[in-house]
Amino acid sequence: MRPNKLTSVFISLAGVVTATLPLTLGVGVAHAATARFADVQVDVDCGGTACTNSSIADANTARKITVLSDGSIYALFYGDQGIRVAKSTNGGQSFSPSVQVNSANREAEITSSSNGTLFVSWGESSGTGPNSTTQYYVSRSLDKGATWSAPVNIGSRTGFGRATLHTATDGEYFYGIASNGKTLYRSSDNGATFSTTTVTSEQWAYSDVHVDPLNGYVNVVVDEPQVSYFVSTDRGATFGAEKRTEKDVYFSVGALTSSTTSKYLFVAGAAGAAPTANLERINLTTGAVDTFQVSDTQEGGMGGANTRSLSADQFGNVVSGNYDGTNLQFQYSTNNGATFSAAETVVTGASIANAAINTTNGDIMFLYEKNDRVYLTTYSGLLTGYAISLSLTSIDFTAPGETQDIILTNTSTTSQPITSIALSNTLFTFTTTCKGTLAAGAKCKISVTAGTTPGSATLTANLGGFVRAIPVTLGALASQRPPASGDVVITLGETVKTLSFGRLLTDKEFKKQYAVSLTPKTCTTNGSHFLALAPGVCKIRFVSRSSAGKPAMRATKPAITTTVSDTGAETGVTVTRVRTIRFEMWSSLSDARFSSKAVRRFKKAEGVWLVGHTASITGSTKENLKLGRERALMVRKILTDAGVKTGKIFHSSAGATQPLSKTDQARNRRVEIFLIPS
Repeated sequence: MRPNKLTSVFISLAGVVTATLPLTLGVGVAHAATARFADVQVDVDCGGTACTNSSIADANTARKITVLSDGSIYALFYGDQGIRVAKSTNGGQSFSPSVQVNSANREAEITSSSNGTLFVSWGESSGTGPNSTTQYYVSRSLDKGATWSAPVNIGSRTGFGRATLHTATDGEYFYGIASNGKTLYRSSDNGATFSTTTVTSEQWAYSDVHVDPLNGYVNVVVDEPQVSYFVSTDRGATFGAEKRTEKDVYFSVGALTSSTTSKYLFVAGAAGAAPTANLERINLTTGAVDTFQVSDTQEGGMGGANTRSLSADQFGNVVSGNYDGTNLQFQYSTNNGATFSAAETVVTGASIANAAINTTNGDIMFLYEKNDRVYLTTYSGLLTGYAISLSLTSIDFTAPGETQDIILTNTSTTSQPITSIALSNTLFTFTTTCKGTLAAGAKCKISVTAGTTPGSATLTANLGGFVRAIPVTLGALASQRPPASGDVVITLGETVKTLSFGRLLTDKEFKKQYAVSLTPKTCTTNGSHFLALAPGVCKIRFVSRSSAGKPAMRATKPAITTTVSDTGAETGVTVTRVRTIRFEMWSSLSDARFSSKAVRRFKKAEGVWLVGHTASITGSTKENLKLGRERALMVRKILTDAGVKTGKIFHSSAGATQPLSKTDQARNRRVEIFLIPS
């Protein structure tokens, strides 16, 4: 074992990006930077109160910024109000109020998957020195950062090292590795369950993990301070032998880029008060290592020269962030790191930042901390390859037969050529309106449709002289869902979250059987779909139909018991209760009307669920269920008369099982309207 030099740090602040570079590489030096959006405060709101003591320390020990394939930016910080994430949907011009992930005030990392899942990970340590123990936790969001799951303890490590967990994603796969580099924490079901893989028996100072989205290879990179790496060709199940670079990098940081013609890992760190530091470029195909130069970075943050950040994109652009002792700066290269621009100063009097590339539009994002506040400054027009922007930079299907559209927009002032578009295999199909040339400001569309077999492909498009490789995936979990029909699947038998909605039976299955709720107080069905109404025990029975399609009083299987809880698993999608319609006693008539704004909202939604209720002191159970159903059908007629499609509307009856009041029966005679998000 080599001596353990804990001063060396290695982590990537960039995700993995993909494309094919043009044959002629550009020069690495361009024009001076002018901010697109300058000094935009990220930590502006922490649950309705001002954020205090916000931090993103350190630069090269955890990623604090990520971008979904639709261009949404997520920035993570931590402070007195815990670990929090703020979202921007306008390229960093402004941020919404932050959402708490966990109450712990600890350094954390954020990463996102091509399927839209967000993950936040962190460690909690006890003890000191070689006897210290760190427990690692992961929380995920399935609704684009609106809510976060309870943290899952995925494992632990003992001994020296930072408490951060470095992570990477690839569709339904999640990977995390502790700083000692020995064990990979792995999930193949989008973070629902985890397993471990031994990477190496040696202990390292720091480690990181990168995934190549074009072939699924998992690369674990370690340093001590000599940089080595391990490669898994079976999605992290096993790893090959150590590959040594014979290069030393202190306080290192890395980024991985993958294309159809080349795959590089970039590594840089600190030189120790020298004017420049080495940037090592590892060719992952041949193992060759080239050495280039970037500005040196100095001590800052929580101690040590942990102030380097690094990011790479699909067109040979590389961005390096550094702290020169006074200023936070960045440089950029447009030729795979061979040469870099002069250092551009972003802010003075601060030492902690993350520099990253927004791979949807080519902006350089510079997230920094100053005076216990967190800010983002973005720069446009410095990097090459973004004359034609994409609405999606990857496609991860949620079900067989689903179609997703990529909108191409010519953001330049001149026409751009579109010379070819192709898929690498026949698992998927596509159609396109993008042909010939795309005029300045014009748009066109590529529509990709999933088959039924799980797998991956690469959609290559030669756009404006740059060939972009877009990963296309139908994961194993997604392939098991019912064919795409506008909703997602509920898994019974688990604890599900209140107001979860989803499909129980495919259209084919529904012709042979239907689902019945035995506990309408906690859950309801319309035969094929499920809605969790309130905390408690939910029992669903599946009943077979006769050969004529009519109900037959025979259960196809025993009732399945599911617990509904306010803190249950994020199964299906979460609906929102948007309105309640009142009724007169024993009446199913209503003159309720909806505003044009409300009707537009119903039309835009994936669906609308109507649950009819009755008073709790009159009528038999059968009579109340019938009346509740009639009330729901009345509201459905009002909606369809207003132009909402019948196929979008689900309805059921809870009868008298869910009274709102014991004394005011008028409140109980109602139909509740739930909106199913798209």
